[in-house]
This record gives sequence, C-alpha cells and structure tokens, in this order.
Amino acid sequence: MTERCQNPQISADSLESALCAWFDELWTQPDVLSLVLLRSNKPENQGPLEARLGAVTAKLEKLIGEEGRLVHCYVVGQFDEGVLEREKKRIAAERERLTGERADISQRLEDLAATEIDRSGLEQLQHLMAERWVSMGFDERRQVFNRLKLKLEVTSG
Repeated sequence: MTERCQNPQISADSLESALCAWFDELWTQPDVLSLVLLRSNKPENQGPLEARLGAVTAKLEKLIGEEGRLVHCYVVGQFDEGVLEREKKRIAAERERLTGERADISQRLEDLAATEIDRSGLEQLQHLMAERWVSMGFDERRQVFNRLKLKLEVTSG
C-alpha cells in the first residue's frame, strides 16, 4: 500500500518529486550520505531515549501498584465487580501500550549502540542505489528510508 501525504496544503506529487531529486543527489555524494547516517546515529541521541525508557519503566511500575490497590479496594467493598473489570481492562491496555513502547525504545537504543558506518559497505550501497534508485517505485524507496532509519517530516507553514 502506498502512503501519500494527506495534507491538502501539500502536493504529494511535488513532495515526492522533491524528495526523489534530493535522494538522486544524495547517492552520488558519499560524504553527504555518511553525514545523514551519522546524524541519525549520534551517541547523544541516546540521552533522550534513555530518559524516556526510564519514564516508561516508572509508569509500568506505577501500574503494578495501581492494580494492587484496585484489587484491595474491590476486596474491601469500595466498588462492585463491574468497576473492577473496567479498570483492569484499562490497566491491561496501558500496560500493553507501555510494554510495546519500552520494547521499541530498547530496540532503538540497541540500534544506536550497534551502528557503525562501514565505509566499503557505504560505497557498495551508493553504487547499488545510484543504479536502482531511478527505477524504484514509491514503496521500494520508502523501504530504503526505513532501512536507513531515516524519517522525513514535512510541515506546512
């Protein structure tokens, strides 16, 4: 499935053309490609991720305490079983969301720690992409962005 910009103020065709032109140029300049890869894998990017990981872990621990208090309140008769079930579902959904977020952050931290740019691999990538980029469809190009862990955000002013 092709994902296109849904903002009516931005022409998806123009945006795609501009990005393709930028990447056409990128594949021919090893230093630019290296810079893009290094920028997304800087060690200082770990700090905010580690802080977010700590916050998510703290929220998960807080949920455990909340669940214990919930059961205690039910046992002593402060509310009925319907409230208990509703709150248990809410807590389970929040736990699942936070657990997924924690796994994602952990993976991103591992990726940052493991990423080291291989110059010969970079040159091979450039040659391959210079040959194939023009013939790639939108979905294939998006996969390249994902592989390089590049995220593009476009905002209208």
